[in-house]
This record gives sequence, structure tokens and C-alpha cells, in this order.
Amino acid sequence: MLWRKGCFGLWSATGARLVERMLTVVATLRKQEHAVLDFLARLMPFKADLC
Repeated sequence: MLWRKGCFGLWSATGARLVERMLTVVATLRKQEHAVLDFLARLMPFKADLC
């Protein structure tokens, strides 16, 4: 709730569900002492070339 309020709300119901799910995933990973960014990086189907 605080994140959504601090970011001036959400634009759509779909966006609200995405944020809700992502916050749940992050909280669960942290509780289980997993690396959040490593987990999210493994979800990406490709590697972006940022150089």
C-alpha cells in the first residue's frame, strides 16, 4: 500500500494486479532469503546487450 500511495497510484486494474503480484514475489523471496534480482533475471527469456 505504501509503495502504491507514494507512487501516486496506478493507471489501470491490470497494472495494479501486476504490482500486487510483483510485491508478493519480492516479499516471498526476501522471506526465503533468495536473491530477488537473480530470480527476476532468470525470468527474462533473453539477455539484453546494454553496451
